Amino acid sequence: TQDVPMLLQTMPSAYAYSDAGNGVGYSYLKIRGFDQKRINVLINGIPHNGPTSHEVYWIDMPDLLANAEDVQVQRGVGNSLFGSNALGGTVNIITNTFNTEPSISAYAGSGSFATRKYSFALNSGLVANRYVMYGRYSRITSDGYRDQSWTQLSSYFFGVARYDENMTTKVHIYGGPEKTHLSYYGVTRDYLEGNISGDRRVDRRYNPLTYENELDTFTQPHYELHHDWQVTPKVRLSNTLYTIKGEGEYDQFRRDRNLTEFRLPTFSVADPNLYPASWYRRGNDGNPVADESDRYTITKSDLIRNRWVQNDEYGWLPRVTLDHKKGSLTVGGELRLHEGLHRGTITWLGATPPDVAPGHEYYRYTENKQTVSAFIHESYRLTPFVTVMGDVQAVSHTYRLGDDPITNYEHETTYRWLSPKLGININLTDRIHTFATIARAQREPIASDLVDPQDYWNIPNFTQTDTLRNGNAITAIRLSNPTVEPERMVNVEIGTGYRSPSLSVSANVYHMDFRNEIVPWVGQISEESGLPATGNADRSVHQGIEIEFGARPTSFLELSGNLNVNADRFIDYTEHAMDWDAWQTVSVVRDGNRIALFPTMLGNVRGLVTYQGASAGVAWRYVGRQYLDNSEMTEYSIDPY
Repeated sequence: TQDVPMLLQTMPSAYAYSDAGNGVGYSYLKIRGFDQKRINVLINGIPHNGPTSHEVYWIDMPDLLANAEDVQVQRGVGNSLFGSNALGGTVNIITNTFNTEPSISAYAGSGSFATRKYSFALNSGLVANRYVMYGRYSRITSDGYRDQSWTQLSSYFFGVARYDENMTTKVHIYGGPEKTHLSYYGVTRDYLEGNISGDRRVDRRYNPLTYENELDTFTQPHYELHHDWQVTPKVRLSNTLYTIKGEGEYDQFRRDRNLTEFRLPTFSVADPNLYPASWYRRGNDGNPVADESDRYTITKSDLIRNRWVQNDEYGWLPRVTLDHKKGSLTVGGELRLHEGLHRGTITWLGATPPDVAPGHEYYRYTENKQTVSAFIHESYRLTPFVTVMGDVQAVSHTYRLGDDPITNYEHETTYRWLSPKLGININLTDRIHTFATIARAQREPIASDLVDPQDYWNIPNFTQTDTLRNGNAITAIRLSNPTVEPERMVNVEIGTGYRSPSLSVSANVYHMDFRNEIVPWVGQISEESGLPATGNADRSVHQGIEIEFGARPTSFLELSGNLNVNADRFIDYTEHAMDWDAWQTVSVVRDGNRIALFPTMLGNVRGLVTYQGASAGVAWRYVGRQYLDNSEMTEYSIDPY
């Protein structure tokens, strides 16, 4: 029932949370201090990070793991077999591999906070000795832990497979229409400690988004075609074609907002008491001030805005694998095309300027992206006990912004690089192995790091601006030479492990040396997204140790656990924040401070007892202190728990 991040949070170095507080709806995953924009998320090898936002919207894929056969998680820089842009890690979800035996199943369940789940699944079994069909539908509803954080989710998955002598062809169609009341804003410490009503259990559930129609609706069907051809016993050719169609919108109530932020004109009225005093241009005493015509200027209003988006994505993933006596060589690539249309409209105003038509648009633009990559990956056995891995990938990303009649912004920005990786694994005995890897990786900024046409106050992060005109009319403002740099990182890992039938233990040390890491700025939250504003840090490191263990001391008892201790810090970083009281920017040196928004330590221990078909388990989790900004001040942190 819970989303994928909540089910993966017990893995080493993983942390998850959800807006609603109960793991249903908008949920988020972090690995090694990296948010999911820097975790490469794949489904059947297909990238699912948004091309322009790098974000992963798990809410649009509800109940996904119910259709999954396997989940592969890799920490650190991934190899090219799992796509590009993996800095913190990779999550690859393999959906149903089909079953040759026919089956039918149904499920109904309920839980806390009025959470309900119903599902039905049907598998055809092998038909005509060649085909298998599988279908599943589920419905999940929940009130959420927080006030007004309810969620209504539907999930469908349909697949058909054809098996020929040397070929396998699979088609997957799946999606998850959703409707949810938004709850992404946090609360103050007074709410968390119960200082508002005196009842901590009530205050902690408070959702600042109290407007009843603060709703989000979205649908994103996925269409996949997978074809595998065993050309010869040593040559395998794979091709994947896919398209993802997304469309949705959400409404937001905003109080006392400047009309100019929404491309609306100020206007005057004769009555100083017609609207709330805060909507008028006011004097030093806080009262409305009349102009020379004895009229009063309206500069603010309450309003409701609608934000709509349509995203179309198309992709091709070719790959050929050649097996040889010493291992295998894989050559592949990726072509990914994204087309996005964004529109923001005002659907209601408390104070409407004259001549403003209903449905006033305050932003509209297209945002496209093209990704092309190619890679070579070799796994080579030097000896029966030593295997080396070499990997290099060439990547090109191109953003295109345009068709913006409001700001007239346009730009075409391309990022290109090579990402190499080397690794070695040594089997010291049949139970003990050790390994080491070194990799270099990069990640381009997201589109809104460059320019955000949705935000009136946003200043484009480009050094060159060219204004194009047709007579006196501005036709375009062409932006070039971006100031936000791609993130660059060198990842070094060394580890060892022991495995026997009753015990497994592993330890891994990692060091990730960054140049230009894109990090959240102190105390600056985007009004448009509710997310922290970001910028480049000259140099920073993510480093730590990971330990895992698993034991089966008896036939009925299983123990497992993991631990992550990290030291993610800035080496060279000056943060530029806004002092709103002085109305000026200030520079704050953060050298040596911890990077915000990830626990200093994570620990998990789990015990499972199984006896005569029945099982019972217990789990314990420790989450270290999390700093909410880059100041590393205890008063701006979440206590360990």
